[in-house]
Amino acid sequence: MKQTQNSINELLKRDFEKNKIDIKIKTVIEILHIYNCRISEVLEAEWKNFFPQQFLILRGKKKSENIIITDRLILQAIANFNKSHNRFIFHYVKYKDIYNYLKNTLKGEISRFKKRKNNKVTHYFRYSNVAKLNEEGYIKTILHHKSVKSQKYYINKSKE
Repeated sequence: MKQTQNSINELLKRDFEKNKIDIKIKTVIEILHIYNCRISEVLEAEWKNFFPQQFLILRGKKKSENIIITDRLILQAIANFNKSHNRFIFHYVKYKDIYNYLKNTLKGEISRFKKRKNNKVTHYFRYSNVAKLNEEGYIKTILHHKSVKSQKYYINKSKE
């Protein structure tokens, strides 16, 4: 069943409330959802690049642009974290935690993109946020991509 972006937002919101998900995992998922970045870019976020009232800079991977997080709710959540590691903000959140959460919560929705090259669960938001676009320039900007080669996998070639 194809769901709208709003219904995905509601599904995640309900699940966050129902399951009392760890705030760091919730924050990672919200960043992935809103900013279309790679999970490694989020998990390697550093305290030195966090400016609570302004932004968080995520270092771009694979020659991508850096991502600037400006969402006030995300910044406030991070500001309230216990600083349990000197360098990394999300040091105890593991890829498998995010993978398992998304796989269990979004279930069939993720399978929409299984035919794509990067069919990882954690690519779901990247694919879904550009699913209606055919313009390479827009996709490049939204995904912070520089690579023309890999960006072609995100182009909507047919109706999902």
